[in-house]
Amino acid sequence: MRPPENEEDYLDNDDGEPVKFKMGEDETDPPYPFKDFREEIDTRGGYYLERAVCVEDFTQDLEAAAEEMRMNNLVLGWPIYELFTQIKIFPPALTAEWQEKNPYVESHYTMLGKKLDEALPDIISYLTDEDWIRQKDLDTDYEKFIKKQAQRFFVDKEGRLYRRNEELEGQHKLVVLKNKRMWMMSAAHDYVGHKGIFATEQLLKKRFLWPELEYDVEWSVKLCQPCQDRQLNMIKIPPTWTHTLSLFQKIHIDIFKLSPASNSNMADLEKTQFYSFYITFGSEHFNMTQNNG
Repeated sequence: MRPPENEEDYLDNDDGEPVKFKMGEDETDPPYPFKDFREEIDTRGGYYLERAVCVEDFTQDLEAAAEEMRMNNLVLGWPIYELFTQIKIFPPALTAEWQEKNPYVESHYTMLGKKLDEALPDIISYLTDEDWIRQKDLDTDYEKFIKKQAQRFFVDKEGRLYRRNEELEGQHKLVVLKNKRMWMMSAAHDYVGHKGIFATEQLLKKRFLWPELEYDVEWSVKLCQPCQDRQLNMIKIPPTWTHTLSLFQKIHIDIFKLSPASNSNMADLEKTQFYSFYITFGSEHFNMTQNNG
């Protein structure tokens, strides 16, 4: 290694004093206190995390997912089958007409999920008003439920409800109300390439959450017609249990003649149950008579 020509330029002249913050020449507004935005800094990913403030912010996540898919196609050469994926540029407009055509269904909810979903307005009231719990004549068990669940949420200054992220500090998730959940699931699945249950769920969970989100996504994806058309899983239908025949139920019997005789049997029987379609064959000794009128 060649030594430097002028070693004085590389001498350490630091006297050990800490670096002090100084305002720029054109800067007049002081910076915000560190405690005001401390929870919004992503210390693991190394970038500033922007917390979602409304459902419309989900379009940013959609654009990022679509751009990632396009880059994978360019760099990795992944094929895109547009006939099945039906990739569209923009999600549908969240209008009353669209919501009427795509109703939100809760039949697949668990009992706990329904209870928590119905308690979200009470959780907001409890977090925003300290006297609310004392003014309401609540059942003892329901009051304990509200207090326990409220520890996992918080309300910001604008009244938005967030679910605390216990794994990553600062990455809290906006709670979505019922009237906008179907739109978000449709946009996350239909407009990013029909990637399936796991990919749709992970895209939604980046900055948003609601009770029973996993069950909602599974239910929504299973109802998608293009996904059902292109699935490769072989569906095996379980066998049907046969019922014991009662009196006067139908049994179809066909008789055909054997030539030559087999074991002195001239006819064979084919019996088919009317309800179970279970077919049996057997040789019988019987006399065949002919009615000539």
